[in-house]
Amino acid sequence: MSKRYRPIGGNKEKTADVRIIAATNEDMQSAVAEKRFRQDLFHRIKEYTLHIPPLRECREDIMPLAEFFRELANKEFGKQVKGFNAEARKRMLVHPWAGNVRELKGTVRSAVLFTDGIGLRLTNWSSRKVSYLVKRHYP
Repeated sequence: MSKRYRPIGGNKEKTADVRIIAATNEDMQSAVAEKRFRQDLFHRIKEYTLHIPPLRECREDIMPLAEFFRELANKEFGKQVKGFNAEARKRMLVHPWAGNVRELKGTVRSAVLFTDGIGLRLTNWSSRKVSYLVKRHYP
């Protein structure tokens, strides 16, 4: 929807058609209450709110996303990695994914990059680091 406005100090009206999409992990109500964010601006940009749950609350999405990122990495790196073994899938499903989808993407991308095999097996799993042991044959 186009809106008309007059710039500060200007004498002619202008027209703008603007859509703003913003994302944050900040509690915006608290930020406004604590005067860290302008209330008027908050109400202007809060017209539509989408709550997207963290990946740890959407376990059913982990493997389809992992497979999608594996395919992207295969194309990017010219690889033909076919998938994840059972242990890798199990560990991926219980990992908390504090970095959400970005962390999952980075993990899968690194695994594909560092393999010269066709299947991936994740070992030495921790919340901070994942090292990769590549299997020559997919189980």
